[in-house]
Amino acid sequence: MKIKKIILLIPVICLFITGISYSQSGDYNNKTPDVRAREMTDRLNDKLSFKDGQDSLVFQAYQSFFSSMEMLRNFKDNNDETKTAIQNARNELDGKMKIILTSDQYDKYSSMMQDMQKNNQNRRGNRKINRD
Repeated sequence: MKIKKIILLIPVICLFITGISYSQSGDYNNKTPDVRAREMTDRLNDKLSFKDGQDSLVFQAYQSFFSSMEMLRNFKDNNDETKTAIQNARNELDGKMKIILTSDQYDKYSSMMQDMQKNNQNRRGNRKINRD
């Protein structure tokens, strides 16, 4: 009886350990700006159903945005200049998306981005992170 419990418990422990190690490994930091841009473009295309040529324009906009964000992330300096630069990059992306997308697509896009921002804030618990 005890042996059966132990035999059943071993796979459960292995799954638990695998789950913990997988969740901590996250490959977000290993993705290039091009990969991130392609993933975001594909995700948006699924939701917004791009028209002719919008796909490549959205990809270029996100490629530029993620390249800027990677460069800013490499500074590791969380000062006001960096925050302003990040906000400027987001505003620039938003301006490009406003030009690329139709008004209906842009409304959906804005709603999606607001939802994503709320989800990120909820996930972080509105905590402040000290990155010294």
